[in-house]
Amino acid sequence: MKKNKIILPFLLVFLIGAMVMANNELYIAEDAPFYFDRDEDIAGFLLEGTRVAVVQDNDNWVKLQLEVWVPKNYLSSEYEKTVEETGIRIRQGFIYDNISFGSQLGMTEIIGEMTNDSGQNYSLINFLLSVYDQDRNLLATGYINISDFENGETKSFSGLIDIDVNKIAKYRIQYDSGF
Repeated sequence: MKKNKIILPFLLVFLIGAMVMANNELYIAEDAPFYFDRDEDIAGFLLEGTRVAVVQDNDNWVKLQLEVWVPKNYLSSEYEKTVEETGIRIRQGFIYDNISFGSQLGMTEIIGEMTNDSGQNYSLINFLLSVYDQDRNLLATGYINISDFENGETKSFSGLIDIDVNKIAKYRIQYDSGF
């Protein structure tokens, strides 16, 4: 009889916790950056439609519980960086790397490399560049255009945006369009 008295409260706590988690289940409305810590750089992006559960709500931030499946062949007990792994993979199969910002005629110039790993050749492709301040407020957007971009190719790019380089704390590059 004592055993049932212990199990029942535990079961009730578990069921109440499961109901609370079910009420906090949400979906990502648009591609969203995620951070391992709020004071760190962007670690990656959760894609639009990703199902998540909120475990903590703190002002403008929420901590998520995310349960995902990953093919086993992507795991390793050892890690060795390669050029591709140091870059940031974005949707549609592109990888950007070696990004730097500088000042040019009162504007900000972005310089970097983009690798086409999409499986397609493009005559012209456009990427949207968004820059943010330290509080992650959007400061400005601009476009990066790359022409004659073949699958498997890495090309250097540069672009200008009308914002003081010293105000930029974070940035994001997204696929916009291409043909």
